[in-house]
Amino acid sequence: GGRAAGILIAATLVGLLFSGLKIPEANIIAVYILGVLIISIITSSWMYSFLASVISVLAFNYFFTVPYFTLKAYSDDYPVTFLTMFLTAFITSTLAVRMKQQTKDASEAAYRTHILLETNQLIQQQGERREMLRVVAGQLVKLLRRDIIFYMAEADGLSAPYIFPAE
Repeated sequence: GGRAAGILIAATLVGLLFSGLKIPEANIIAVYILGVLIISIITSSWMYSFLASVISVLAFNYFFTVPYFTLKAYSDDYPVTFLTMFLTAFITSTLAVRMKQQTKDASEAAYRTHILLETNQLIQQQGERREMLRVVAGQLVKLLRRDIIFYMAEADGLSAPYIFPAE
């Protein structure tokens, strides 16, 4: 929350600098969109992107449209500008959040695949059932990050539990 607010404040300060230098409004809008995109990259929820998109439009309206320092806009062009600015900021930030989630999912899938391959190789090196059990349990602990309890089937019932605690 604080980082997102800081980014929007920084975008506003850059916008004020641009305005003072008579740089066109389109560049100020681009700075706000960039700010929203950065917020979507550093936060974990699309809600931050949505709120940042709304706040950036309101801040642009407040600081950079006539009459200044109000949320009124006298020009007929501004509603379209505000809508376009909001949609551009929100869509790009939503895509960034989605890409970040897909990267995380791909990383987790690669980790699971690595654990399964490693498990296969370790089992092939074992000859005794109990050692295979130890290997499989250890790999399950790594994969699931949970305690694992195994019971071996014996001729007279189940064995005592083998407990493998998560690290």
